[in-house]
Amino acid sequence: MDTTSFTAVQAKMTNYPTNFWVKERRNVLQLIQDIAYQTRCAVYVRNGVIYIKYLSEEPTSVRTLTGSDILVGTFNVTHTTTEDIATKHVIKWQNGEAGVESDDDVERTIVLKNNVPKYGVQEVARDYFTQNTFDTILKSATFWLIRDSHTWKQVSFTTTIKHLDLDLFDAITLDLPQFSASQVKCIITKAEFNNENNTINFQAWTPIRAGTNEPYYWAWPANKSATAQWPLPGEAAAADPGYDFNVTPPADHILSGGDTTDENFVVLTSGDRHPSDLDDSAPTVFCQISDFADTEEEEPKRWKLRSKRAGWRWTIP
Repeated sequence: MDTTSFTAVQAKMTNYPTNFWVKERRNVLQLIQDIAYQTRCAVYVRNGVIYIKYLSEEPTSVRTLTGSDILVGTFNVTHTTTEDIATKHVIKWQNGEAGVESDDDVERTIVLKNNVPKYGVQEVARDYFTQNTFDTILKSATFWLIRDSHTWKQVSFTTTIKHLDLDLFDAITLDLPQFSASQVKCIITKAEFNNENNTINFQAWTPIRAGTNEPYYWAWPANKSATAQWPLPGEAAAADPGYDFNVTPPADHILSGGDTTDENFVVLTSGDRHPSDLDDSAPTVFCQISDFADTEEEEPKRWKLRSKRAGWRWTIP
C-alpha cells in the first residue's frame, strides 16, 4: 500500500465516514474498489503497490505539454462512449442493519436523473453498502451522476521517452491552441511504453463535454463555491433533472408512516444541490430506538395468609 496517497486521501474523508461490516467472503481488491467508488475515489495497482486518488477535487498538474512534446500526427480527439452513459442512478442504502420492529423495512432508495432528454433513460443500480448517512451518499451519488450523464472529450497522443515518468491518474496541462483556446488540465487514463521506438502512447480524460470547448464547471465539484448550484442556472431545463417536486408526505400525514425524514422514503432528485465539499461537516449517525413499549405481562399473583389447624401458610387463591 502506498502510504503517501492513502494518508493524503484520508485527510479529505474526515466528513465522509464509512460505517459497515463485511457479511460475506469477498474478493479483497473488488471490496476495496467498491469502497473507493462510493467515496468518490479510484484505486489502482502499480508493481504490486496499491494507490488511491480522490477524484472529486481538481488535481494539481504535474506537467505542461505543448505541441513540441507531442509527435507529429499522433494527437487525436475522441469521446467517451454512449455505452458508458447513465442518466438514471438508482441507489440502494440502509441506515441500519435492522429496524426498530421486526417487520420494519430498512432498505432506502434514492433515484437521481440528469440529461434524460438527450440520451434517454439509461439506468444503473448501485448498492451503497459502505455508508449509512443520507447526505454523504447523496454527495457521492451526485458526483457520479455528473460524470456518468455526460459525454466527455478524451485525447490520445504519443510522446518521446522524455515523459516516461508520467503515470496513470497523473494530471497534466495541455497547452495546444488547436485543441482549446485556453490551457486544459486533464487526467491520464492510459500510458503504454513502446520499446521498439522508445515512445509512450497516452490517453487522457478531459473535463470538456462533447459539443463544448471549455472545461465544465462541475467536472471537479469538491473545491467549487459552496453556494454554487447543480444543475447550473439555465441548465436545469435542458438537462432535465426529472424531479421538480417534493414527494415526501407532510408531517402527520397518513402516508408518512409516522416518520417524515426524507431518507425514509424513495427520494427522487437530480442530486445534491451544492456538490462542493467546502461547507461540509461530519454527519451525525443516529441509532434508531423504539419510543414505546409493546409488551404483554401477566397479572401478578396474589398471595393470602391462611391457617391450617395450628399452623399458618401462604397460598395462592
